[in-house]
Amino acid sequence: MGETTLTGNININTALKALEDINLYGEVKNTNDSVLFSKYGDITIDSQNVNISGLVYAPFGDVTITAQNLNLNNVVIIADRITLRCPNVNANYSANAAELVGVVSELLDIPCEEWQYMKDENGNGLPDFFEDFDNWEKLVDTDGDGLPDSIEQYLGSDIEHTDTDHDGLGDYYEVFGTFTDPTKADTDANGINDGDEDFDQDGLTNLEELVSETHPCFSDTDNDGLSDGDEVKVYSTDPLTVDTDGDGLEDGDEIVLGADPLTKDTDGNGVINSREKFRQTFVHQVKNEDCAVTEVIVDMECTGNINKTTSVESVMDIDIVCTEAAGLVGEPFEIQTTSEFDKATVTFQIDTDKLGETEYDNLLFLWYYDRKLLDRY
Repeated sequence: MGETTLTGNININTALKALEDINLYGEVKNTNDSVLFSKYGDITIDSQNVNISGLVYAPFGDVTITAQNLNLNNVVIIADRITLRCPNVNANYSANAAELVGVVSELLDIPCEEWQYMKDENGNGLPDFFEDFDNWEKLVDTDGDGLPDSIEQYLGSDIEHTDTDHDGLGDYYEVFGTFTDPTKADTDANGINDGDEDFDQDGLTNLEELVSETHPCFSDTDNDGLSDGDEVKVYSTDPLTVDTDGDGLEDGDEIVLGADPLTKDTDGNGVINSREKFRQTFVHQVKNEDCAVTEVIVDMECTGNINKTTSVESVMDIDIVCTEAAGLVGEPFEIQTTSEFDKATVTFQIDTDKLGETEYDNLLFLWYYDRKLLDRY
């Protein structure tokens, strides 16, 4: 039921099976097509002379043989890794062992009570084998719900039903989607069925999120600025696609600008929405409390969503020419935009209490640009 270690003059006539490691030290003799089987561990053989016949099988572990003389007489070795540290090796193939093993791997069904014998390097109670999700395809899944029978036994869910607690959410979806208990219809015991909960408060229940293929824990699956519930129930846009009508403008931006997210050319003037210019205002709040300028406002008729395409940043101590200009009452700002526009209005909001002895009527705009940049515009 665990690890086995044999030392001495060893002759195995039929089979030796252990759930964990098998260690053989001494004169190892095996001449009768016997089987060495470590179900979940390693097989280690360390001897001067080793003679093996039959099958050496450690499907989840390593087979390591250290010997001066190694005679593999009619042998098949199957393991995750095979290491032979032997200067003299004589080996030939065992047709009998190969026929016993076959050429097709059957799906595995590893009972929970045997998990304790499997490798668990991080000690979290879940064997390393199960932590590699690629291995789940190698396991029996009776109901085909994506959770192998071994995992369902561990969770306590039903291996023959895809929705153990009958809350409308499949067992797999509960484990990896809503992170709820597949054995309890109301995981948090708040009186609301798990399928009827709305964890991300986006207007779609967990069951509706499952149907829509949206994320039950993130309110805006496609990150287009619209909640999944609004996309499905209000605007009829695709909650999995940022640009439902494919006009180059995200669904959320079209709603902000008053365009139709389901139509490429809302006003029918022959210009698609992403190339249309909309009157918009961008407001930048100045964070420096010592600055007399409290807001920088950019107003223009432009393409795109101005709140995403435009930025205002302080260049104090960055642009030396602006920083060292005499008579500054505020910070110098750099205004950039990727929107297309013909003209723009820039407004500075001033807190007169921070002007000191400077008269408001004496304020002027300082306009500065790098001459080398002028040729680009």
